Formats: sequence, structure tokens, C-alpha cells
Amino acid sequence: MLWGKSLNDISAYLNSFLNQRTWQTIQAINQLPPQQRQQLSCDEVHKKILDSYNKNKGLDFISEIERRIYDDPQLARYPPITYSKFDVIEASIYKRSQLFKLKMFGINININGIHLGVDKLDHILRTGYFYFEHYQKQRQRGASLLDAEIAAIKKGITQEKTYFGYWVSGVFSYADLEANYQGLRFHQNFCSGNQAYLQRRNNNTWRFSRLIDLKYYVNPWFDESYNTSAYLQHRFKSVYPELKQYCAWQKSAWLQHRNQYYQHWQGRESFSVHYLQQQQEYGKLDSPMPFHLNTICPM
Repeated sequence: MLWGKSLNDISAYLNSFLNQRTWQTIQAINQLPPQQRQQLSCDEVHKKILDSYNKNKGLDFISEIERRIYDDPQLARYPPITYSKFDVIEASIYKRSQLFKLKMFGINININGIHLGVDKLDHILRTGYFYFEHYQKQRQRGASLLDAEIAAIKKGITQEKTYFGYWVSGVFSYADLEANYQGLRFHQNFCSGNQAYLQRRNNNTWRFSRLIDLKYYVNPWFDESYNTSAYLQHRFKSVYPELKQYCAWQKSAWLQHRNQYYQHWQGRESFSVHYLQQQQEYGKLDSPMPFHLNTICPM
């Protein structure tokens, strides 16, 4: 539904939100009594920072950062804030699905030239942390770095095959899985590596060593119109007529420009993207190709 639309990049706003909350939390921790500070591990400081991102979360289970985008008329989004919940659904490929009319439907934003659903932010911050926790458990059990990452990805696959995907919506979102994996990378960077976000000083205060920038995590595989989902038969039957309406866009200048921009990432696909493609080749995951616009609308 975003094709052909011009949408301003809101990276600066999102980065500012994350960096301010991170710094405020570190400042509060640094004000604690020395003995109490000394007892905090880096992972515990990291968790307090993560909690700060959702300290004003409402009862509707929408994360605070998502809620701000839904509610702030100054932030660029599509459909615009003037659209009602019903209007948003009617503008989407899921307009024929009764299920999607019962929930708050996602809207689209632009981060560093990448178009994505606002829900992908929650996949980075929250589901990505679930990946991170699973990764850490595997490492504690003696798994290698690679095997621990694979175990986290497999956890996400199970979620998409069940309560986060097929069971609920009839959709297996490869874009959600990429956002989850980049969330794993995001959370790994708090306490690991030479440039970890968090560093402990000699006096047991904490230092925020570098600013968070979402451009290092968001990539074209967050875009569901580029990284095609797989569908159960009943769901694809409902979206097929809507997808057909986009056949005329295949040769549009707008889409060619977007694809050229996305092609700058070729050769830099994440480990998760390659792993999921491998699982498709082995027949362990449903291929998205039958649902791709190039298949539905041959050039």
C-alpha cells in the first residue's frame, strides 16, 4: 500500500527515543549506592534499559515506541493518522480477511530508505530479546556461537509456524524473522564485542560508549513487499485478488528506484536470511516464491 508514496525517514526520532531512554537509565543506575552498583552485571543493566523502552506501555500490548508512531501526527507514516482503523485495513491486501478486522493493523514507516511495518520495531526490541535469551542459554550449555544463533532462529521459526504466524494469521513472515534476528544482534551489542554499548568504569559506574543507530540493523528484508511471506491456502485465497491489483506496478519507475536502492545490500544478507533460504531448499520451510508478485503476475 506504500508503493508510489513518498514517506519521510523517521530514523532520527526513533534513534533519539532509544538513546535518551538508554542514557536516562544509565544515569539513574550511576546514582545508586556504590555497593548496589557493584552487584549489577552488564546483562542486568541491559535488561533495565530494555524495560525503560516500554515504561509507558498501555494495556493494549502495543509497545510504547509503536504507540508513539500511531498517535503522533508529526511523524511520517502511511496510511496517515487521518485514516481510521477500518480505513487502514481497507487499504491493505488483507481487506477481505475478517480476522484482520478484529485487530489493530500495522502501518508503514521509513527507516533509512527501508519501508517496513511499525511492528518490526517491537520485533527488534522485544522478540529480538527473546532470541537473545535463548541464545545465551545455549551458550551457557556449551553451544558454539553459530549453533546458539541457529537455535535462536529455530525458536523464531517455531513461533511463526504456530502462535505468531500460521495459527493466528495464516501468514509465515520471513520479514518478521529477519527483524527478530537483527534484534538478537542489537541485544548482543549491549555487552559483547570491542564496541559494546555498555562499559563498566573502574568506579563501577556505567558508560554509554556509542549511540544506537537503527540503520545498522534495519535492511530490505524487513520489507514484506520485498521479502515475501508464505501463506496458508485459505489466507492466500483472500489476499490473491488484492495482490493481482499490483501487477501494473512491476515496471513502474518508483518500484525500480526502490529495488535499485535495496540492491545495495546484495551480498550483505544476514546469516538468518541465508539459513532460512537453505531450509527452503531442503524442503523444511515453505517457499515464498508461489506468493511472490513475479509469480502471480509474470512480466
